[in-house]
Amino acid sequence: MQSFTIETPIWTDLCNQFGQITLPGLIQLTLRTSEAHEHQFADMRTYMEAHKLGWIITANQMTIHRLPKFSESVRVVTEIADANQFFTFRKFQILDKHENLLVEVITTFSLLHLDTRRIARTPDIFLSWYELPNQRSKYRQLRLPKSLSSVSQTKTYYVQFLDIDGNGHVNNAVYFRWLSNALGLEWFKKYREKRVTISYNKEALLGESVTVNTEMVTKGGEVTTLHAITDYQGELHSMIEVQWEERK
Repeated sequence: MQSFTIETPIWTDLCNQFGQITLPGLIQLTLRTSEAHEHQFADMRTYMEAHKLGWIITANQMTIHRLPKFSESVRVVTEIADANQFFTFRKFQILDKHENLLVEVITTFSLLHLDTRRIARTPDIFLSWYELPNQRSKYRQLRLPKSLSSVSQTKTYYVQFLDIDGNGHVNNAVYFRWLSNALGLEWFKKYREKRVTISYNKEALLGESVTVNTEMVTKGGEVTTLHAITDYQGELHSMIEVQWEERK
């Protein structure tokens, strides 16, 4: 499968008060690009509708060289980088008008059976559509800690109607909104994201309460936060690791 590109300005709804794209905005931008790419393959969409399948994200890795700014024109390039029986790895690159690489993302997708809410195997016909080279897989499902060593702060949120997407669960971008709101304005005045890793372990559904538990680690001048997002019983929905750098 060949790479696919969109060109777009960074709209204000994707940005924060500093005029930079947010983590939820980056997720939305990459998802819009992958959905536009997928729409070019009518047979794939027909198959998914017939078998009641939907794409879900199980993990994301982001390397941020510079955050795109409001009204800046960018190119978003995506391609299927790898796939196996349960995971499809999609690569994204966000570039400015001078072809400088701003953000790199590797997103791990799986297929969800919308009736049973269980992960489905990737159909062989999908693997043939991807047209990947016949080589050993170089991507693996991410592994993050299942718990925190200590908790610096906690914040509780309730899943609202507009948090839910077409798959019937909390949209992936919402987890980053919870994280960002938990850290707050003063944090973002001082720091900006450099590397982000997230794994999604369990669906969050309408009406549920979730708690963002945050651990802050400073080592060798590097500032890292770990965020365990859990349900009311303490079961893990998602784990997020963010490495930060001071704003210049």
